[in-house]
Amino acid sequence: ALSANDVFGNRIIGCGGPSITTTKIVASLNSPLINGAGLNGITEARVDCLSGLAHFTHLAIDTPGFEFSILFSVNTEISATSTPFSISGPPVALKLLSESQYALDSKWIG
Repeated sequence: ALSANDVFGNRIIGCGGPSITTTKIVASLNSPLINGAGLNGITEARVDCLSGLAHFTHLAIDTPGFEFSILFSVNTEISATSTPFSISGPPVALKLLSESQYALDSKWIG
């Protein structure tokens, strides 16, 4: 979730008067090391006036890589950036970390 704050850093909560719910926040992907990676899902959200939060659900990045971040912006003047993160690709090998003694002693019935 992303909070909408006033100039003093307080979360804006309230549905009366000029409504914060008209504010549209857009999420976009920043990927300086991976060219062509895309952010999929619902990339726009509105701020809920009761909680002061905007929720982004079902966001997905279509390419593995490092140093990704997501930029959330209202316009060119108001924005926030997530901390950098990495996404690994699909598994290429499986490794058994422990074995159950029960599984080793069991016999097939059939």
